[in-house]
Amino acid sequence: MKESYLEKGCIQKEDEKKYKEVFQGISMIILLFSWIGCGHALYRGNSGNLSFYSTMIVLFSLLNADILFCIKNAKNKVVNALAKFCGIFFVIGAFAEMAALILK
Repeated sequence: MKESYLEKGCIQKEDEKKYKEVFQGISMIILLFSWIGCGHALYRGNSGNLSFYSTMIVLFSLLNADILFCIKNAKNKVVNALAKFCGIFFVIGAFAEMAALILK
C-alpha cells in the first residue's frame, strides 16, 4: 500500500518536471517574440504597443527568473542560450529605461 503512494508521488514529480520544461520552452519563445515586437513598436514609434510589449517582457521574465538571472541552466541547450540572451536584453532594457527617466 505504501509503495503505491510512493510510486505515484515519483510519477507526479516526473510529470511536473516535464511540464515545467515544456512551459519554459514555450514562454521563452513568447519572450523572444515580445522582444521583437517591442523593437518593432519602438522603431514605428507606437507607444501603445510599446507599453504592451514591455509589460509582456516583464511578466515572462519574472515567470522564468530562475533560468534568466540565476546560474541554473535549462535542460535544453537552445532554451538555455535563449534564456541568457533574453536575460541580458532585460538588464540592458532596464538600465536604458532608468537612464531615460533620469534624463527627462
